[in-house]
Amino acid sequence: LCTRGTPCDPRCQDCPGNSTSSPISCYVIGDRVNVITACVPFGTPSTGTGGLGSSCRYIDDCQPGYGCFGGVCRQFCDIPGTSTCDYVSCPSGAGTCTPLATDPPWSEMGVCLP
Repeated sequence: LCTRGTPCDPRCQDCPGNSTSSPISCYVIGDRVNVITACVPFGTPSTGTGGLGSSCRYIDDCQPGYGCFGGVCRQFCDIPGTSTCDYVSCPSGAGTCTPLATDPPWSEMGVCLP
């Protein structure tokens, strides 16, 4: 089943209708060339807890604010000076903020990679 998602910013987690009882997360879909974002309900992780460093298979295996990259939930982050929301940096030991893709606006958003 494919549905069109609402465009969003994975750093801000600005999906409409998001709540603690029914979390909706902004996920990144695609590779470093073809990237889109979509608001998708956070599901029950198929593996792990969905937190930082947890194993994942699908985009909604990771908690809001994290994405599944290389089978691991990694935090979204800001390339310095580019975010319209509160600055999000990589936690200690989580790696370096690496652009999601080469072209704007995706080059202005990142993910913490080792």
